[in-house]
Amino acid sequence: PEGNLYLFYAKQAAGTSIDLTDASGTFEVLWFDPRSGGNIQIGSVDAVKGGGKYMLGEPPTDSDKDWVVIVQPVTSGQEFTSFGEPAKTKPAKAAPTNSNHPMMLSAMNDFEFVVGDGFVPGYKDEARKALAINAGAHKNKFAAAEAKFKGKPGKYDLVLNALTETDGESSYRVLVSGKKVGEATNPETKKDYSVAKHRFNGIELVIDDIIRVEFNTASNGKIPEGDAFAFSRGRWRSIQVLKAGAKPAKKVSAGGDKPKVNQSPFEFKYDPTKAKKVHQQTDGVVVVEAEDFDAVDREDHRKWYLTTADNDPGIKPDPDPNHSEGASGGAYLELLPDTRRTHGDPLVNGVSFTNKAGQCSVLYYPVNIEEPGRYFVWVRMCCTGSEDNGLHVGLDGKWPASGQRLQFTGHHGKWQWDSRQRTAKVHTGVLGKIWLDIDKPGLHTIMFSMREDGFEFDKFMLTKQEKAMKSKSLDLGPSASPVR
Repeated sequence: PEGNLYLFYAKQAAGTSIDLTDASGTFEVLWFDPRSGGNIQIGSVDAVKGGGKYMLGEPPTDSDKDWVVIVQPVTSGQEFTSFGEPAKTKPAKAAPTNSNHPMMLSAMNDFEFVVGDGFVPGYKDEARKALAINAGAHKNKFAAAEAKFKGKPGKYDLVLNALTETDGESSYRVLVSGKKVGEATNPETKKDYSVAKHRFNGIELVIDDIIRVEFNTASNGKIPEGDAFAFSRGRWRSIQVLKAGAKPAKKVSAGGDKPKVNQSPFEFKYDPTKAKKVHQQTDGVVVVEAEDFDAVDREDHRKWYLTTADNDPGIKPDPDPNHSEGASGGAYLELLPDTRRTHGDPLVNGVSFTNKAGQCSVLYYPVNIEEPGRYFVWVRMCCTGSEDNGLHVGLDGKWPASGQRLQFTGHHGKWQWDSRQRTAKVHTGVLGKIWLDIDKPGLHTIMFSMREDGFEFDKFMLTKQEKAMKSKSLDLGPSASPVR
């Protein structure tokens, strides 16, 4: 019935469904990790509707493990972007857990950070269920965390479950009551957040022994970031305490590697001749406020929301503050929800990120061009991190290579202009590589599509001048072109 809250335990989260045949209304889907505790989290599906049997999607991580699922009625005014598919199998039934496992000390729940003593602060990476260091503030530095051993005295093997990172190979030191019992370095990897198990054998432990893990940031000089290179953050998730010589538990999943979303190929169905207003070229340029789009489609997972001082979308998660102050006209568009703000957050192709222009969240702007030729595309945007600063641009239903992977870096939290293209060698973008070739005068359609969620879009300019303004300019820029 309408208004009921459903709470159940799934021994294996993958394939979980719910029977809401006799219920009405919309229900929010939330997840709680009973193995390590922490906050209630959002999975791949935002909500399900009453009146049938629906799949609940994937939990935030570890879909092969047990989870508590909360399906609760929504309050009025809530808006969701993804709903559960109709179920093809019977709903999962609750099952008891098997508690016969080796002792596992969770980095998130059992360890406390060491303050001072030469160590930098660490933080809890909720998305990866790991402890980590802010590499932007602390390069080549160590943090430390400690926990008390509460098991029976004896000889044990300690297995540290660390997470690999493509940015660098972090090192880990394990100490017991002040004595170092082992040290290890993560292997090089081509895949972020795979589990690296570092085992230290034959460790004598007694009750209340202090187990300390010291971990650092490191760079391998391979991934550009700004004017330098990115650093790994020393992430680790747990220490497993095994009887000496025992086999470790099965592989611990780092989570976040979700399947690519299957979407139909982009089809250009927009008709600019039916537009309510058309932006006119004046003095050789076209300048358009982002919120003055004529149409939008392919908003399956992320939507463009208008944001002003008086109108905040209220879509969660959205870690950014309101940036209407400084936006042209006091208004801008933002792609929400924003689930991937940092390099460490889960990347879901076709949902929170896509390198395929036109796949997600397409905006359409009709423009009248008087002079054919090559037009460089400049965009005014605001980014607050390394994963909300990418966009694609296209023309008349086509997505040329010269319009893909607009990249912005520099002034975090401030509105800035740029016209850079991200390349395999230069992740911060190459200036002057974003353009559209318009071969005839008349009515055309400029299109923008998502590359990264959380993108904040103020306005754009088409100009034949490759260097129409300074890269990363904080100026307001030219006024919007007239419309008819």
